[in-house]
Amino acid sequence: MSAVLTEARQRTEAGETEASILSRLFNSQADMTPEAARYLLSLRFAESDIDRMNDLSERVQTGEIRADELSELDAYLHVDALVGLLWSRARQCLKASAAD
Repeated sequence: MSAVLTEARQRTEAGETEASILSRLFNSQADMTPEAARYLLSLRFAESDIDRMNDLSERVQTGEIRADELSELDAYLHVDALVGLLWSRARQCLKASAAD
């Protein structure tokens, strides 16, 4: 395994998440346009995804979740965190553009 991959794996194991990596990326870039911000704020999970997340969450609470389902739930939670970051950045953009 290369040194870069080893370092990346260590950072992930130390609590580095996709959400925190993307957060740094978004904070380091120029402001987004209000149009892009409005689009990002329109993003929503499909009803079938929401139903699946709820089902997986119930399985966790009852202790009846399989390992593959736990991984699936983890993926949903990561995506949800990333969308939350996008929404936060989009709201900041719209607030700043309204103040101009």
